[in-house]
Amino acid sequence: MTLHPEARFSIQRVQGDLLLPAASRLAQASSGLENAGGDLLHAAKLHAISFRYFWASTPEPGSKVARQACLVVPGAGRTGMCFTTKPTNDAETDELGAVIEHACKHLPPKVVRLAQALVETTDEVLIRAHTRAGMPPMATLLYLRRAMPQGQEFGSVTPLPEGVELVPYRPGHDDPVLMEVLPRTYEGTLDCPELSNTRRPSDVVASHRAAGAWSPALWWMVRHEGRAEGVALFSAMPEQVGVELVYFGLTPVLRGRGLGRLLLQHTFARLRGRPETHLTCACDERNAPALRMYEALGMYEHERRVALVRVIGGADA
Repeated sequence: MTLHPEARFSIQRVQGDLLLPAASRLAQASSGLENAGGDLLHAAKLHAISFRYFWASTPEPGSKVARQACLVVPGAGRTGMCFTTKPTNDAETDELGAVIEHACKHLPPKVVRLAQALVETTDEVLIRAHTRAGMPPMATLLYLRRAMPQGQEFGSVTPLPEGVELVPYRPGHDDPVLMEVLPRTYEGTLDCPELSNTRRPSDVVASHRAAGAWSPALWWMVRHEGRAEGVALFSAMPEQVGVELVYFGLTPVLRGRGLGRLLLQHTFARLRGRPETHLTCACDERNAPALRMYEALGMYEHERRVALVRVIGGADA
């Protein structure tokens, strides 16, 4: 339990009798319903969501009245998604910022290396609260989609240049290769460059595998003259009835030759006939070349969010 320096509120770990009030405040932020805390607790139990990293502000130490709250849900690859209450004025915004900062300071780097939140671009209050907590906007992400290729679409794609191959990923056998090539695809990237090398390649792979219903049949390696120089990683998203391009990256060796679009055309061709209805991906709005490529492939923006990120621990964590 921490008493705020100005003694306007205290911050304490959510447990015991404080759990339902804090869960209710958290649920109200997303559903608008004041008494949805019980539903949130029930859903968390069904999906094995832990409340271990759940903090809230209260009027005074030991109080069971929750005001602002932040729940960090650890995920694969040492990522942690932050869910918070919704402030209504400047004082509450500062208070929530203090709670988020407190939560981040109490995250063990071995469990969470990247604390993150995805907020609507118009939600200036939440953006300000996270920034106050040392979690400033990193990028505006554009969420793109298109219908799943059907029929003869992508049926007659230009062959890849000599020496360039798109080969299926082989679990176990290609793991060391994947770990080696991923950092090289981040060199000079325009897509969230701030995240480059903040996590170990094994963490990144773990987070990619945890996206949706992972299948190695939807992962491909890009080889140039026998050496891995890129990856195209997709994952089925059963709840959205879609397939997401989780990560697509090429090393500088293959960039600037129009190969990105051509390689994705080849992967889209291999996805034809799947039962899902659409393809999706997210792209940093600063990555103009990638956005032009996706637009040429028939993808269009349907949503955008601000990504707020805080790195937990030192450089060697």
